Amino acid sequence: MTIKKLKECVSRFGCPLTVVTDYGTQFCSEAFTKFSQQHENDHVKTPPSSSQIGGEDVEDALQISLQIYRCTSNPSLPDNRSSAEVLLGRRTRIVFDLMKPPIPEPTQINEKQQYAEIHIRNKRYWAKCIVIEQKGSVIYSTVCFFKTKNVKV
Repeated sequence: MTIKKLKECVSRFGCPLTVVTDYGTQFCSEAFTKFSQQHENDHVKTPPSSSQIGGEDVEDALQISLQIYRCTSNPSLPDNRSSAEVLLGRRTRIVFDLMKPPIPEPTQINEKQQYAEIHIRNKRYWAKCIVIEQKGSVIYSTVCFFKTKNVKV
């Protein structure tokens, strides 16, 4: 499983010069040693930390760490962007973004948006309105000012 994940990383990002691991049995195996030799990388082993987690939690922790790393701004990239922004052409949303209140999207109000089409006795009028609620994709509840203007439709 470890070598499979490393192959995924190599296929995305290329062969690393150095791989840093702890002394876990999966990193001390003959298969891992062979993988390191084939990809000509240095395998550096560090002692495990007291906060190290085990089992399936390692995969989750790795993915979260990689996401945070990839989304962190980098002063060596244009405009201090993150590697994910440069790669994807957009900012990626991470868990920390969920803690911030949403930023409302700017709306552009034009003359047409301030008027609603009103039907009275089979005639169409445009009336200045304020939208109260969107009911459907093109249907809104509005409060309209009754000074209307005839518009050829």
